[in-house]
Amino acid sequence: MKQNFKKYNYYFPKPKSQKILNNYWNFIKSHSNDSFTKNDYTEIHHCVPRAYLKTQEEINDKDNLIKLKGKDHYTAHLLLWLAFRDRQSAFAFFSMNCFKRQNDWKINAILYEELRREISKHLSIFQRGKESHNKGRIYMTNEITNKHKLVKAEDFEQYLIDGWIMKGPPVPEYQKQWISEHYKGKNNPIHKHPCKDETKLKMSESMSNLIWINDGSTSKRIRKEELPVYLSCGFTEGRLKYSIKRPYDFSGKRNPVYGSKWVTDGNINKFIKKSELEQFLVDNPQFYIGMTDNRNHKTSKRSYKRDSHWYTDGYKNYLLNETEYNELSTKINLIDGRFQFNKINKEVRDSEA
Repeated sequence: MKQNFKKYNYYFPKPKSQKILNNYWNFIKSHSNDSFTKNDYTEIHHCVPRAYLKTQEEINDKDNLIKLKGKDHYTAHLLLWLAFRDRQSAFAFFSMNCFKRQNDWKINAILYEELRREISKHLSIFQRGKESHNKGRIYMTNEITNKHKLVKAEDFEQYLIDGWIMKGPPVPEYQKQWISEHYKGKNNPIHKHPCKDETKLKMSESMSNLIWINDGSTSKRIRKEELPVYLSCGFTEGRLKYSIKRPYDFSGKRNPVYGSKWVTDGNINKFIKKSELEQFLVDNPQFYIGMTDNRNHKTSKRSYKRDSHWYTDGYKNYLLNETEYNELSTKINLIDGRFQFNKINKEVRDSEA
């Protein structure tokens, strides 16, 4: 009994090239009676790809399936992409170029560039407004059952209560060995791109003006001229030194900073326990939830704002050079640093506006 390969042909959209589509069906027909040996590498091909079909019954329908050699399967998807030039055919053909099978398939440079450009365009449209599936998830491990799981942020505390710890799956030994051998000696990126003497001197000068301080729970580095301000806020000189053999033992409620929050008045930061936060804000109305940061993380070294610095008035941040600062400081009372606003701050600002 002959198969009806064109049984679901009506699911195809209007082709960009009817001639290439006809060549595709002739190609399928010519390979419908192929014979194979034990040494041949074969794959099952959907004559009308599963991306165009609607139900599971249609996907598993034998009339729509044909066995092809690896190289013939590759050619079939190439013809489909050239015929339709849509998202489904582009993704199917691109996947065959991403995963190397037994055959050494090759694609010329011009066709590859065109395929990459089309895939990028379809991805931009298809993924627009969508978040990554694993965004905000945390790897957790159950040491009793030796299970690993990506957990949503809202379920994180429940997993901690159930005995899970914040730890990902172990790296296999063969992978560790491969990394060790692959980046040994001259293959190490540090040896390939050594720092120039000028760069080392600049790094040394920038670090020499920094000093470690701590508040008993966290350590941070500040400029030496900022030390008196932090000392008045309860900080002391020096860095906390923990002898942690297993760092994951300090996850969740076992972390020394668990249950605390930063507050600031636009100039001074303080670390307050959540249980004392409400009373502290009542007693100190000039403080908000958040923190100021004098470091500029986002501005590139090669940015046109290279000689600029962050300032804030407690409600808005400004990235200003010296000239802009002198002009604006006459109108607004600016403080050195950047204010990190959160949702609560935004509601307060909106209500005051």
